Amino acid sequence: MFAVIDELAGLILLMSLVLVGIFIAFAAWFANRITKPMHVITTGLQEIANGEGDLTRRLDIKGKNESAQMAEAFNSFIGTINTLISEIKSNANQVGSFAQEANEVSTEVSQVATQQSRSIEGFPPPSMKWLPPPMKWLSTVP
Repeated sequence: MFAVIDELAGLILLMSLVLVGIFIAFAAWFANRITKPMHVITTGLQEIANGEGDLTRRLDIKGKNESAQMAEAFNSFIGTINTLISEIKSNANQVGSFAQEANEVSTEVSQVATQQSRSIEGFPPPSMKWLPPPMKWLSTVP
């Protein structure tokens, strides 16, 4: 009778160890299933952050779970920032072009003003040139 009890106790102990092993394996698999997507997202974010600001990179989206939704939202955010940066760059180039044109016009106006100043220097002031001498008027009157 004690042999049967010892055999059952050994069988129960063996089944308990097998079940504990199965539960540990299941817990490890389940934990990995939860944490792996977060690790992938974290690694992707670090690569983007350390990749010299490459706004064309995106996170891989796999599945429809919360981590995939988070990756999709991040990709959308990066896309919006990329569009804004492109618009700012385009506007900055336009401002640069306008500044270059304004500089050229300013240089041209300065050259014209210098030429006009030089051409005026050879003439007497208008008050002396265009006023006739009063004696000349008097001599022509009968």
